[in-house]
Formats: sequence, C-alpha cells, structure tokens
Amino acid sequence: MKSFFTFLWPYVAKNKNKMLLALFLSLPYSGIKGLQVYLVKRIVNHLNAQSTIQEIGLEVLFLFSLGVINYPVRFFHFYLMKYSVESTTASLREKLLAKLQKLPLHFFQKRKSGALVSQVTSDTMLLSEGLKNGVDLVREPLTAIVMLGMALYSDYFLTLVILLVGPLFVLIFTKSGKMVRKNQNLVQGELASMTHFIQEGISGQRTIKSFNLQHYVVNRFRLLQEKFFNLQMKTAKIEENAHPLVEFLGTIAFSAVILFAFYRIKSNAMTTGDFFSFVTALALLMDPLRKYGQANVKINQAMAAKDRLMEIFDLEEETLGGDVL
Repeated sequence: MKSFFTFLWPYVAKNKNKMLLALFLSLPYSGIKGLQVYLVKRIVNHLNAQSTIQEIGLEVLFLFSLGVINYPVRFFHFYLMKYSVESTTASLREKLLAKLQKLPLHFFQKRKSGALVSQVTSDTMLLSEGLKNGVDLVREPLTAIVMLGMALYSDYFLTLVILLVGPLFVLIFTKSGKMVRKNQNLVQGELASMTHFIQEGISGQRTIKSFNLQHYVVNRFRLLQEKFFNLQMKTAKIEENAHPLVEFLGTIAFSAVILFAFYRIKSNAMTTGDFFSFVTALALLMDPLRKYGQANVKINQAMAAKDRLMEIFDLEEETLGGDVL
C-alpha cells in the first residue's frame, strides 16, 4: 500500500494543502459523532418527570450547536477531498499521455490502441477511487476509535464483548483485499481487450462490411464480454461476501451485548442512558468498519491499476522525437 501512495504523491503534491486540510477535518468530523453519542446518554437520563425545562433546553441547545458546527466541517472535508482527487487524476492522465508521446513507434506496433485507451481512462479512474478511499482509511478508523472510546465510557464490560470479534474483522478485510487485487489485474486486462475490439469494430466498418464480417464481430465481442463479465462477477462475489459476513459477526456480538446489558441494568451496574449511549456508539461503529472494508477493496483494485501504469512509465523513451508542448 505504501508504494501506491508513493506513486501518487508527485501528482497529489500540488494540492497537498487542500488534501491535508481535508484530512485534518476528519478530526472534528469524528469528534462531533462522538459528542452526539454522549448527548444520547444525557437526553435519555434527563427524560423523566423530575427534569426541568432548563435542563432539556440545554440539551436541545447542545444538539443544535453540534448541527451548526457539523455543516461546514462536513462540507469542506468532502469537497476538498473531491477537489484534490479529481485534480490529481487529471494530472496523472496528462502525464500518462505525455509519456505515450515519447515512446518509440515499435511500442505502438506491439500494443493494442484500445488497451492503451483503457489504461488512460479506466486505470486512472481506479487510481482516483483508490486515492479517495485512501482518505477513508484515515477518517473511518478515527471515527471507529471515537465510537469505541464512547462505548468504553458507557460500559467497558460490554465493549470487551465486541472486541472479541475484532480480529475476525481484520482477517476478513485482509483476505478479501488480497483476492480482489489478484483478480483485478485480469479484469483490467480483459477491459483493455474489449475496448480495443470496440474501437476496431467502429473504425474498421469499411473492411467489416466489405468481407461481410458483421456476425463474426458480434460473436467475437460476445465472447470477450462474457469473459469480462465472469471476471467482474468473481470480484463482486469477493466484495459482497465480505460485507454480509462482517454484518453477521456484528449481529452475533450485538446479540450477546443485549443479554449482558439486561443483567447489568437489572443489577444497577449501568443506567438506561448508559445502555442507549452504548448502543448508539455500537451502531455508529459498524458504519466505519463497513466503509473501511469497502475502502480496502477499492485500494487493492487501484494498486492493480497502478502496477499496469508503472509498466508504461518505466519504459525507455525515444532519444529523438517531436517536442511535447
């Protein structure tokens, strides 16, 4: 993964301030979620006949203040991240096209033009998705840590029950990520072949019609598309298998939590507000775990695309040739 971000850094550098600000805003963004969980405990504990309007009004003011602060924090975090990612992708495409202009003619005689078009468009898009999800690898663990901290604050014993399944989550993410990266190289290769064939099928219409090859072109394309589809479905199977598996493990842990919570409330070891705060933190904890798993898959796809682009960037350029303006 380090090689992926090292490869992208020269293109990210011109927007590093925006990217760093977007990463910094992950802190207040996660912190606000933690305060919202804390507010749940306060509200539940104050919702009783003995509470005064001043106490409830204070909680409402606190909630309103969090909403006011969250608006600009969330907007600038996601907008600056999007701006940096799209600008980086544009710079990478420009650099890739400039590199292609400097390669010798025999390179283009050996490589399919459609495959090169696919690398300039599809592979750079995968890198863009990988960079965007790289920010998720910072924001989502921060949010998960805040939620875990709030869960520990609400009840450390119930939190320990959740932590027992933590290593299984890590194992699922690691295994699925490696499998996706391995399969993504094949997916991108087939996409390149299909793109090249489409280009030939459109630009070569004079020849195709002259030799009555329409049925051959359609049948050949069908075979290419079936192969591409099967590889895509293999990747989808890996991705979609990981998500419900994580949710299933979460459901088992949550079921155990409810049983333990019942006995702890009955023995006055925790309040109802503590339980609601814990449940809220647990529910919000599952979201960053799910997004972290998705980000892990996307980055492994991007790393496969990076390997394909590095093959071009590492090629020796022409000694003589036209100037690139």
